Amino acid sequence: MFQYITRGGHKRYIRTTGNVRKLSNNCGGNRVGAFAAVEGEDGNIYIGWSLCQTKLDKFDKNLAVSIAKGRAMRGCTDPVEVLPASIRTKAKAFIRRAERYYKGKQIIPAFSWGPSVNEKPKRNFIIRLIKSMSM
Repeated sequence: MFQYITRGGHKRYIRTTGNVRKLSNNCGGNRVGAFAAVEGEDGNIYIGWSLCQTKLDKFDKNLAVSIAKGRAMRGCTDPVEVLPASIRTKAKAFIRRAERYYKGKQIIPAFSWGPSVNEKPKRNFIIRLIKSMSM
């Protein structure tokens, strides 16, 4: 199972009965990455991701899905990578979708969520850099 990640697009209003309008999900947008759910040898479902640098690269559907599947399978055995902050909410939505699709199986993200919003990663990085230089 896989799903593309999009950016941009627009919101569309759908007219229902009377003057009540309903907001639909984002329509359109440019594809910039993919999520993939892969079943491992142990029966667990592993979630992988890929993200294109749109300023430097052109998006390729096949490459995005193969990178996401590769990261999911590598997550079965190797240490995990940090998920970019720009796609964390979309990753949570994909995990909920995978839980509905693979009922009764354990879903394991093959990535870490990284530092929380309350932490200051730049400050921590500078402190670690100063400590490493003083040694």
